[in-house]
Amino acid sequence: MAFGRKRKKEEEDAGLDVLEELKEPFSFANFFEEQVMERFRKAKKFLEEKGILFFLLSPFQQRNRLILELVLVLAGILIGIVPRGVHLINAAKERNAASELAALLEDDAQFTVGRITIRPLMSSQYEEEHLLAFLISGSGSGVVPSTANRYSVDLSPARGVTDGEHVTYSYQVLPISEDQRLFLLHTDHTKQNDTTGIYNLTIHATADDLSADELTPIEIVLSNTQETTDLFGPDGVDLAALTDPILNNPDTPIADAKEALAASLDDYQMELERIENLPLDLTPQPDMETLQAWAEDHILYPDLTDTSTTEDLKGLTEAENLPSLVYAAGITDNATGTLYQDADLVASMAQAEADAEAAESGEEASQVTPQDTPQTAATPEEAVEYTSDEEDIIEQLSSLQDAVDAVLKAVTDVNSAGQSRYQLLDSLRLTLNQTVKISDFPESGVVVESTAAK
Repeated sequence: MAFGRKRKKEEEDAGLDVLEELKEPFSFANFFEEQVMERFRKAKKFLEEKGILFFLLSPFQQRNRLILELVLVLAGILIGIVPRGVHLINAAKERNAASELAALLEDDAQFTVGRITIRPLMSSQYEEEHLLAFLISGSGSGVVPSTANRYSVDLSPARGVTDGEHVTYSYQVLPISEDQRLFLLHTDHTKQNDTTGIYNLTIHATADDLSADELTPIEIVLSNTQETTDLFGPDGVDLAALTDPILNNPDTPIADAKEALAASLDDYQMELERIENLPLDLTPQPDMETLQAWAEDHILYPDLTDTSTTEDLKGLTEAENLPSLVYAAGITDNATGTLYQDADLVASMAQAEADAEAAESGEEASQVTPQDTPQTAATPEEAVEYTSDEEDIIEQLSSLQDAVDAVLKAVTDVNSAGQSRYQLLDSLRLTLNQTVKISDFPESGVVVESTAAK
């Protein structure tokens, strides 16, 4: 009996154990209490034990909190602002050491003073002498003067200039077009006991009656460490270096057209490979080398680039018209030896070659007819019936001619871009290809404290 009571008691205890392991059903309130608030209480207790809450909340610790804030602000300045400021200062020094007009050119600055607008172009330093070039154009009513004596120019110290009275300057004005003038400023620092400084330059037409407040000073940096460029150096002044700064066009049409030509030639090569790998035993023509050589021979200005200057026009003659390019592709059926070509294109190509030869010899070109050209198989315009093999060949000939025409169009685009560049350079050639000597600059002055700068 005792054994039975003991067993019954164990069963009852086991039932009680199961009841003790039961938990409440999940609820967001319980989850928030256990996972968020419980952790928050632990963190708060930790901060209280360490005295951090007392430091942050106690009114008796306000002075210490202010000291901490100042320390954090100072640390932020030292870690972030100071290095950034040092970097910007060093970058400005490097920029100014490279060019007198670096800051102006970087901002693409322009200055309007009375009837004229002034745009910095380029500068150079050689043996403590500087040459700065500006483009002057009209900004409103009134004719833009074309001679130096019709301009009032003042160069004065701005910051960091010592012994400025020993700096002399001279200037010249050259007409470029009806409303554009080239302004050249030369400064001589050979007698100055200083190496760098910031100056204010004011330029305006003498005919404009302007007050000191209406004059806009141009801030320039003159240093003996600045670079020597093609504009001014041991060989004197080369105005052709101003070609790109005057045109001020970042586009590259010639390079883009030549890139398109290379792509079209690559497409033609793949078209050749496709036809040669057909199960028809065909030989397309021209081959890649022949067409590439033909394309290069028909580029009007092969040496002109997007960076060519007026100096590069020497020895070049402008083409009156862009040539109409034609080239007849062909496919030879190796089984019969028959060459398939478009007879009209063959005649046009022969006529173009005859015209070119006549132009070189100075004779009148003779008319070329299809009968004068090598005999080829009938083309779609002339034939009436074809065999199935001939239809396949003619279909491939049409595709091949399309690939050749794409190359011809690309060559025409290169010629068009080259002709446009030629015309732009030709419009500047008269001014920029002339010989200029600084000793011939008609107007001069001495750097003094300017009333306008004040």
